[in-house]
Amino acid sequence: MTSKFEDEDLFALIEWADIAMFVKDLDGRYLQINRPGARMLGREIEEIIGADDKKLFASTSAELMLERDRQILAGRQIRRYQSIAHTGGRWKHFQSVKGALRDRNGRYNTLVGFSVDRTLIRLQSREDLLSEIAKTLSHSPGIIRKRLVETF
Repeated sequence: MTSKFEDEDLFALIEWADIAMFVKDLDGRYLQINRPGARMLGREIEEIIGADDKKLFASTSAELMLERDRQILAGRQIRRYQSIAHTGGRWKHFQSVKGALRDRNGRYNTLVGFSVDRTLIRLQSREDLLSEIAKTLSHSPGIIRKRLVETF
């Protein structure tokens, strides 16, 4: 499924930026993402447009992201946060800003986000990575943590 994003000014900004930028609809599907965003996810733009986070990230990561997006849209706010997510075959550390956007009629109908991959800066060793993952997934069942440790 492909979706169309029609705000030409925002579209031009997204394409121009050298950090990851994206726009999602109310159902969490990507309407637009730029090349740096696609690279950060380890995918082609065409794979991302129309997909939601469940198709692009590991399930635990996706559920956390989708819930955060719902809160942002419901509260009509801008939020800044850091997260650890598994995508493109790797665990990555993201620093992100997301906010709800209004359409021309004043209705909140999209979410715009900006993300930077801080993995190499923040996580200098395998132990740092495991520690960050453990913090992120501390509420997950033990079997998930055990599988993560076995993976690394």
